Amino acid sequence: MTVAPHETAIHDLLPLLPDIYRERDQMPGTAHRNHLKTYLNAHALLLDRLRGTIEQLHKDHFPDVPPKESPDEPDERNVCQTWVIPYLADLVGATLVSPYANGQRFEVANAIRWTKAKGTVRATAEIIDAVTQTEAELHEGFRRVLRSVVPGEPILPADNFGEPDFPADAIAPDPVGSYAALNPQHASRHPGLPGGTVRLRDASRAVTTAAGSAGSRQSRFGASPVQWPADDSAGAGDKNPATAWRQVRPQAAPCFPGSYEDVSVRTVDMRTPDRAARMGRYHPRRLLVYLPPPAGFFGPVAHTVTFNPATWWTSQDLGPDMTRTVGSDGVIRIENTGKGRINIDGNVAVPAGKTVVFTKLVFMGQVELRDGVVQFERCAVKAFSISMSDAKRVMKARSTLFGTVSGDNGLAELEYCTTLDAWTAQAVIRASEGIFPPGTDSKKFDCLRYSSLASGTLKDVALQKANTSMLPDFVSKTFGEAGAGVLLPSSPVAVLEGAEDAGEMGCYHDWRYDAQRQALILKLADFLPMGLVPVVIWDNRLLVTPPAAAV
Repeated sequence: MTVAPHETAIHDLLPLLPDIYRERDQMPGTAHRNHLKTYLNAHALLLDRLRGTIEQLHKDHFPDVPPKESPDEPDERNVCQTWVIPYLADLVGATLVSPYANGQRFEVANAIRWTKAKGTVRATAEIIDAVTQTEAELHEGFRRVLRSVVPGEPILPADNFGEPDFPADAIAPDPVGSYAALNPQHASRHPGLPGGTVRLRDASRAVTTAAGSAGSRQSRFGASPVQWPADDSAGAGDKNPATAWRQVRPQAAPCFPGSYEDVSVRTVDMRTPDRAARMGRYHPRRLLVYLPPPAGFFGPVAHTVTFNPATWWTSQDLGPDMTRTVGSDGVIRIENTGKGRINIDGNVAVPAGKTVVFTKLVFMGQVELRDGVVQFERCAVKAFSISMSDAKRVMKARSTLFGTVSGDNGLAELEYCTTLDAWTAQAVIRASEGIFPPGTDSKKFDCLRYSSLASGTLKDVALQKANTSMLPDFVSKTFGEAGAGVLLPSSPVAVLEGAEDAGEMGCYHDWRYDAQRQALILKLADFLPMGLVPVVIWDNRLLVTPPAAAV
């Protein structure tokens, strides 16, 4: 492997020599000035690479992901190489299912400990966090169904649920004590009472509380999702600090039905859970797993850059985390080198006759192309406009989300792309694993394979390859909103698993959102008690930190 040399190593050898040799090497007017430094530099470069190889060999023996010592520390700082992980997994008998490199590292590092704690809630929560690289909340199914109350069953004190000094706790249920003096409406609000009929006088929800207090739990809300998965580094973005919270008035009407804040009990649902978790949730043999829905391209914004034609095509400094390079072939490459989302404001006009490559950028305006060539890699483009004098290739895109595409002649080559609103461009289309909106003219396709197109028959039946006319369901169809273009689990299987490699179609193919859900279910099958079925639910409430007090 190649390891970049450490600049300090050049100075580590020179001070080891006596001063007289260093002074002679720096003596002005000497024909051989700095020759000794250059000679030591060559040795330092070799030693640096040897040291880097030895250090990496040591790291490759340990799958753990150590915490960062500083925010600027790279993700590849002290971790084993990705290709080593399966070999380490074989040593401990771990089955790797996470689609993320760091998720697989956690699977190997904790394989033995999870096996010892198999079936416990704590181990299950750790497995979910490791495999999905996001925060999750769990509800045990037997706590969410109605049950018969046993006469004389003791009721836990209210302070166990974070409600100290509840009046009903002060009255003992014996001949000496009496409930006659207690208001029945107030007594019915005791959080320890078995659930039954929902109490409509109050509302139940999660609220923040002091860490370590009775009845409290800790979760990370609004955790950053995977921003650029093809980098294959950390798997997930930085998580927010943990917040302590508790549930108030669990027997009351839920403020957000169907979310993790809904703890009301239901009658048993005997149906088999479906992929979208619309049925079969409430059963003693279920484990409800609430996950934050993916934001896709529209996660947390790092910063916004305004397009300036005076500098974009000539300047090397476009702003933080943005680089501009020009290859020997004249191709201009503008790339987001950071991990956060960079919004580009304003309309971007690509110079005529130029070839431009954009990588990991979100264009909130229109990108205009006039007699040039443009390539998008992991980008989101609200509006793309083409105007060409001939039909040569004008646009190539991979893992890109479009709002609208319009214009005249040209050729568009697309791989793993999604168009949300409309495709009215007259360009010839060659697409693979793409999703197109209703109304797209099928006669414009020169080739279409493993894609979703509701427009009808292609002009050449011989070019069809495993396409589907079934339309997907999106978390959001509005460009710019979190989850825009992300496939809901309720989407047809022909779309969720319709790509050539059995992955999902569209711009989030490399994000592997559906694969993440399926991997989690597969992993939990080995660690849950026999017969317990996990039900994965995307919950928007996990993106919002609970308020400080119930409202």
